[in-house]
Amino acid sequence: MRTVFQRLRYFLFRSRRDGDLREEIEAHRMLRQDALERGGLAPEDAADASRRALGNVALAIDEARDVWTIRLVDSLSLDVRLAWRGLRRSPGFALVAIGTLALGIGANTAIFSVVNAAFFAPYEIEEPEHLVRLWGQDLKRNILQLGFSVPKYELIRDQQTSFTAVGAATQLPQTLLLKGTEPIQVNGSLMTSSFLDAFGASPIAGRFFRADEERSASAAVIGEEIWRARFAANPAVIGQPITVDGVSYAVIGIAPRLPAFWDADIWTTNPMQLPGIPEDTIRRGFSYLQPIGRLKPGVSEEQARRELGVLAARYASAYPSNADAAWTLTAIGLRDDIVGASRSSLLTLLAAVGLLLMVACANVANLLLVRFTGRRQEMGLRAALGASRGRILRPFLVESVMLSGAAAAVGAVFAYWALPGLLVLARNNLPFANDIRISAPVLAATALIAVAAGVVIGLLPAVQGPRSDVVSVIRDGGRTTAGTPGGHRARRAIVTTQVAVSLVLLIGAGLLVTSFARLRGQDAGFDPTKVFVARVSLPPSTYPDSGAQSRFWLELRAALANAPGAAHATLSSQPPLSGGFTRAPYALNEGAVPPLNERPLGLTMSVTPGYFTTLKIPMLAGRDFTDRDTADEPLVAIVSRATARKLGGDRDLLGRRIIMGSQGGGQVMEVIGVVDDVRTQSLAATSEVEFYRPVMQRQRQVMTMLVRTAGDPAAFESTARHVLAGLDATLPLTGITTHLRMVEQSLAQQRLLFVVLGVFAVLAVVLSSVGLYGVVASFVGQRTPEIGVRVALGASRAQVIGIVLGQSLVPVGAGLFVGLAAAVVLAPFVKGLLFEVSPLDPVLMGSGVVLLALAAIAACAIPAGRAARIDPVAALRAD
Repeated sequence: MRTVFQRLRYFLFRSRRDGDLREEIEAHRMLRQDALERGGLAPEDAADASRRALGNVALAIDEARDVWTIRLVDSLSLDVRLAWRGLRRSPGFALVAIGTLALGIGANTAIFSVVNAAFFAPYEIEEPEHLVRLWGQDLKRNILQLGFSVPKYELIRDQQTSFTAVGAATQLPQTLLLKGTEPIQVNGSLMTSSFLDAFGASPIAGRFFRADEERSASAAVIGEEIWRARFAANPAVIGQPITVDGVSYAVIGIAPRLPAFWDADIWTTNPMQLPGIPEDTIRRGFSYLQPIGRLKPGVSEEQARRELGVLAARYASAYPSNADAAWTLTAIGLRDDIVGASRSSLLTLLAAVGLLLMVACANVANLLLVRFTGRRQEMGLRAALGASRGRILRPFLVESVMLSGAAAAVGAVFAYWALPGLLVLARNNLPFANDIRISAPVLAATALIAVAAGVVIGLLPAVQGPRSDVVSVIRDGGRTTAGTPGGHRARRAIVTTQVAVSLVLLIGAGLLVTSFARLRGQDAGFDPTKVFVARVSLPPSTYPDSGAQSRFWLELRAALANAPGAAHATLSSQPPLSGGFTRAPYALNEGAVPPLNERPLGLTMSVTPGYFTTLKIPMLAGRDFTDRDTADEPLVAIVSRATARKLGGDRDLLGRRIIMGSQGGGQVMEVIGVVDDVRTQSLAATSEVEFYRPVMQRQRQVMTMLVRTAGDPAAFESTARHVLAGLDATLPLTGITTHLRMVEQSLAQQRLLFVVLGVFAVLAVVLSSVGLYGVVASFVGQRTPEIGVRVALGASRAQVIGIVLGQSLVPVGAGLFVGLAAAVVLAPFVKGLLFEVSPLDPVLMGSGVVLLALAAIAACAIPAGRAARIDPVAALRAD
């Protein structure tokens, strides 16, 4: 106990500015000790005295703490004032340093806004970390994301024990008709009554569906976005009727915006039935439901996956002939499911922006080394006079943190200004693009980066200072830290790091640009130029069956083909590279036909006659569809060349029969044509199997018009609207674009990567060149007397330039070597982002080295030329 009081006294004595505190505590201590020794106090009086003494000690401790805090604040405020005064005296340095750091910090802020939206954006749902998405998987065919059929969903819902709630939904375009307005197409969703509750959403107003409303309710829930856009955010919409696809519904609630692709404009129930799809087909494994589950407390995703494996086996036993009987099941966390394949791209951008910040910090650290000219003598004198190492370091750290703080503010403005451009690149590529914004967490991360960057850039020059002593100060006369061997080594190390990082970014950008160019240059198998694209949806109430729908599609196609400005016209369920496609089980109808659940899945599209002519897809054999290929005629199909090769082998596939789909166990149809391969899903590869069917024999509620125009396809919009209104004025025209723009949108992720990484690479090269210029200029300034002596002794200009370049380019060569080694190490991580380009491509790596070397030589040339023009008399006189 005595030792504790001794330490307390020591702390208090050091912290108080005067002796009052020490005297007060010492008086109390002596009084108490004297009373105890003489025993002259009653026990209660002694206790009172002790309590008063302890209270006074506690008060003294609080006062000492306040004094210590005030002293620290005063000291820091003094450092801030000195740093501000120094920066005001060097506005050029301050502007360059702040601008350089602002580029790095602003780029980080912009990318952090994307990363935050992907991994940390708050969702307006209850405990989103407990929500998982359920997927089917056909591992034999390497298909990892498949929907659920109705019987599979029902079995999982009734027999699972891992989830507190399970729900499912399926999305489809619908036509909304409001009184006094034109019909509009909306994103509709058929869902189970439990879906929104399982999702963890709470109604903004009204309520969600009850269990008894799952099958036949004439009620609807509207989404927040359309509620605000079409109903002026009026809560009185509850109870009002709306007309969706010709059916009247009463609005019972308003749902908040759900994350990413789960959001919808209109929510209705009864997803167990689809317009135009026979009940037999739905019960045979037709997989279109998208289920979600909310994990019970204490149940992990891995435990849920194990149970889903058991339930998948039960389903296979209960429905052995269904198309999805052999599929396995898995569960993926909501956020992981939304991020999906974008994860590798985001991590690549995050690493790239971190490297850019490293280059910016290195540049400013170099500037600070030069800035501390003349302060080495000051730091040496401070050390000699007894200043602690921390007291010497603190002013420099305060100055660098002030610089980084100002740079963070400028960088945040830069990020806010650049974000719209980033959103344009991300909008059609990232499902979480609507969550990208400069939010409080992003600004907090920016502030944290600013502090870390300030500490890092201030450490190197600050650490050099306390090494000085009075003897070295007198000997060197206050020459700069940068002029010492340690300073030279530090600056060369910084340049080496800058060059290495710049080379990695430059090679990465070159790889992505080359990959994008090769991907974009692929022969898609069709001609997207001058093709107008728009989508039309038919309400089941008006067009209830295949006959009514096919008649309308044929009439629309004929009207479009005869419209002014149209050369050819057609309709398709999924245009190439539109992002949507369907698969169906298939097999040759010869010999022993495999059971439905063992048949492979093939890409299937419904089209009208003229599809191949409109898109200029070559017909290799057989014939095209005609208006006579109706539902009353024998079923027919056209296949791609790859499909004919796969199914026919050495035999001609024309005239042979295949069995497709799950309706009635599969429908038998004749192959009437073979067309060239088309890159339908991605420009990276053609589909291994692809079937085309006439829409007249396959009911489709939604089709996309494709019109090849004589002029600008965008100008055909008014004509298309007029044609559609002439056939049915209640149908909206949506998804208006051109096929060429659709192809460009399919490359959005690759474009986002190479554009952003390319900008980072250019900035890194520029910053490295500026940093190298500063190093060489400083080197020339320090060695001016030596160069003057050499010139006086007869050295030529070429020799002087050779000396300067020889010593200056050594760290550049080291940086190029380190950068190449780093690029080789990182090659496996970027391989998956490339198309037909090796991450170790010698031409691209060599080009990066040459380009960066030329930039370095250019940066060194100006100060080297200045050194060659030094007047020896002036140099020697100045020394």
